[in-house]
Amino acid sequence: MNETEQYFQYTVDIQPKDRAVMQIGENNIVDRKEVTITGLPNGETRMETWYQFRVPIGSFNKRVGNIPDFKSIRFIRMFLTGFDSSIVIRMGKLELTRNIWRRFQFELDDTGNYNPITPSEATFDVNGVNIEENDQRSPLPYRTPRAIQRQQIQSNNGVNLLQNEQSMSLKFCHFLPGDARAVQQTFANRDLRQFGKLSMFIHAENAVKENNNIKNGDMSAVIRIGTD
Repeated sequence: MNETEQYFQYTVDIQPKDRAVMQIGENNIVDRKEVTITGLPNGETRMETWYQFRVPIGSFNKRVGNIPDFKSIRFIRMFLTGFDSSIVIRMGKLELTRNIWRRFQFELDDTGNYNPITPSEATFDVNGVNIEENDQRSPLPYRTPRAIQRQQIQSNNGVNLLQNEQSMSLKFCHFLPGDARAVQQTFANRDLRQFGKLSMFIHAENAVKENNNIKNGDMSAVIRIGTD
């Protein structure tokens, strides 16, 4: 037995009565669904709320021991604290997801110089949304672009299923005029010249439904393809 305690610790608050904690955009919550439950033993129906938590691996709350990085992690341990009585927690799905996009750590310009981003109050998060998990997200549900056709897969029982379709989500707050942020992906042994046409679909929205103050010309999206 290895009794050495070396791990990264992440904290998630589970307080259904605290509206401020259990809101989208707070406490690592990226989506929520309200489902009407029928067929209860007493014949009644009730509303249940499911929350989707997405915890960034690099944003840990505590480092225990001398663990240097994420290369030699073999186990995940979960524990609950702070409850006064017995509870039941239901987890619909628990999984690790991979993100091939990385934050660009330098300012965006056309001089070719790599100047570090000046510290500010601006926040920038890279996330993902998909049609199967976020079709009821708020303030706007996720929808597949009209020009995109979901691929079909053959299941064991002969039924044709549609593969999940997903997109990259960029969330930023407290940007000043002229601020810019970017994400990058390193392509290994991939020649984009084999494609006849590249299409990119962009949709912008406010995180707060009532705060609809985005005007034409307030934001610009840029895509760069190249090795420099």
